Amino acid sequence: MSVIVLEHCLLIDGTSAEPVENATLVIENDRIVDVGTGGDIAPASADGTINMHGQAVLPGLINLHVHYDLSLPGAMEAKYRDETESALALRMAQNAREALNIGVTTTRSVGERYNADFALREAVAQGRVPGPRIFAGGQSLGITGGHGVRPGGHKIECDGPYDFRKAARGLLKLGADHIKIAISGGLSGELEEIKDSQMSRDEVEAVVLVTHNMGKKVCAHSGAPQAMLTAIEVGVDCMEHGYFLTDEVASLMVERGTYLVPTLCVSRAVDYMRGLGFTERHIQKSIDASEKHWAAFQTAVRHGVKIGMGTDMLPADRNEGTFATYREMELMGEAGLSPMQVIHAATAMGAEIVCAQDRLGTLERGKLADVVACPGNPSERLRDLRKIGFVMKAGAIVRDDGLGD
Repeated sequence: MSVIVLEHCLLIDGTSAEPVENATLVIENDRIVDVGTGGDIAPASADGTINMHGQAVLPGLINLHVHYDLSLPGAMEAKYRDETESALALRMAQNAREALNIGVTTTRSVGERYNADFALREAVAQGRVPGPRIFAGGQSLGITGGHGVRPGGHKIECDGPYDFRKAARGLLKLGADHIKIAISGGLSGELEEIKDSQMSRDEVEAVVLVTHNMGKKVCAHSGAPQAMLTAIEVGVDCMEHGYFLTDEVASLMVERGTYLVPTLCVSRAVDYMRGLGFTERHIQKSIDASEKHWAAFQTAVRHGVKIGMGTDMLPADRNEGTFATYREMELMGEAGLSPMQVIHAATAMGAEIVCAQDRLGTLERGKLADVVACPGNPSERLRDLRKIGFVMKAGAIVRDDGLGD
């Protein structure tokens, strides 16, 4: 048994409660066993006490839209076109290690080549590879020639409800935690527009029925309003991107309890795209979608849609002078959420979306001890997250830049 005490914390616990000064966390093995103020709750038998000197202490961040195999159109796709499965596994492991190092302790993978995220999930869970805990979806599903369909095992192409049912069952058989579908066009497709609806109602409904029967959720790459309305009506649980989301869509999402993971950074990252060698066509699509995507997110905020945080970039990719995860949170704040609402989206709401709110997302008794810390107060200034220098996952210290002693 190991007991670690974090004392003199500015506690931002993920519940949306006001920050608590001079807070103490008592961690036994992988769990938080006590939370209070002052040092009175610290057991005399603690193996170690870390003085956080008033640093902000938050739950580990949850990034809900990750592709560990990220290979984007243009130079990057050409670079990895002949990548072997063993090389892919090593690259994904490196991407996971970097994500954990910046404080992302949990991710949801939403489309990986060769279903490689299942193996990565198990390697991380068994301690053979450092990384965030992974809720894995395997390959995503889409129509023949639809969004994201490229050579190399990126997506399973299906046509008609029978095909989609069979493919979803195949992924669930392999241990998928959720199923990802592409219901409309997107930024990266060569022969598609974001406004295009792709899957038919009976195809979406088939995936939802099969997946919900197994107690799992369905998330959908989404841009076209009509595609979103259809998907929400038949029970899809989470919209990814929501590029052209409307008042009508947002209202239905609130009525049905549908989540949104907006990935704002993907339509506001021209320098990032040029640095990776994107084609000018794809860059222009991003520019053209940017303001509509921004307005769509503001529409969702205005209606009170439940929002989680995800990047659609590698969590630790560099973007606008910082890491993509931090930049996404800043953009969510710039677009209308309060800093505390953004933190809630990236912690407690993330845990709810992956159905793990019983053990993740907040710093409360009984929860897993996923903890990050930084100087300053991100509940007032989200940019303070850029200074994260302490990371703990399930009670094990992953990184400590000397913030505490």
